[in-house]
Amino acid sequence: MPTLDQLEAKGKVAILSVGESGAGKTGSLASLIDAGYNLRILDFDRGLTSLAGFVKDKAKLKNVSFKTFEDKMKPGQKGLMLSGATAFAGAMKALDNWEDGDLKLGNVSDWTTNDILVVDSLTFMGKAALNAILFMNGYLDKPPEIQHWGMAMDNVERVLARLTSSEVPCHLIVNTHIDLREAQGGGVTRAYPSALGAKLSPKVGAYFDNLIAFRSSQTGTREIRTKAEGLLVCKTARPVPDTLPIVTGMADLFKALGAAPPQ
Repeated sequence: MPTLDQLEAKGKVAILSVGESGAGKTGSLASLIDAGYNLRILDFDRGLTSLAGFVKDKAKLKNVSFKTFEDKMKPGQKGLMLSGATAFAGAMKALDNWEDGDLKLGNVSDWTTNDILVVDSLTFMGKAALNAILFMNGYLDKPPEIQHWGMAMDNVERVLARLTSSEVPCHLIVNTHIDLREAQGGGVTRAYPSALGAKLSPKVGAYFDNLIAFRSSQTGTREIRTKAEGLLVCKTARPVPDTLPIVTGMADLFKALGAAPPQ
């Protein structure tokens, strides 16, 4: 039977990063690249253009491999309609066999704490999961029905369960946006990580020991919050500063959370 010191020594860090678009979630990854980690990014947002500019050691850009996933649309009688839905299945395939030119990384279960898997973002991965269900059922230009939402939410939750489990030993960062919803049973409005559907959003945080918020002020200053941020409840697995700067914050956070330094 394992003891608590053995559990802590594994060194895997799983972080749910929550913030509005432009708050710095993607750009903050630069400090981890400079720290020497290998980043493997599932890109659903198509928003990685600026990341390279924030990396100080340009030689380490070669340690970042990303795959972009998007579904195809075409004009239809009722507006745009799906003409292909391969994004979600493509991302799942990449997790089982990651290949990027000559770089062959195999299954995510074989990666180590030198590696960080980034999902950017959960919001758009959820949309891709729903598109896959709609396309499979021939709902190319029709709104989803309740069973479609249910199947897609189940698929997204299974992905979270897998990536946060001991099956996947590498570090994990999942970026997502913010949803404002009434608490279950009505009453007080709460902020939740944006996921697919009203029922999944409140459940997402339970898969992570660390939930952090990104805030951008009116003056343009951006920072990472590790405590409460407005209506959003944050948490960390270890005591860390209440706020961290965008430029070095993610690397500082990994260190404070006991992440194994990259070798």
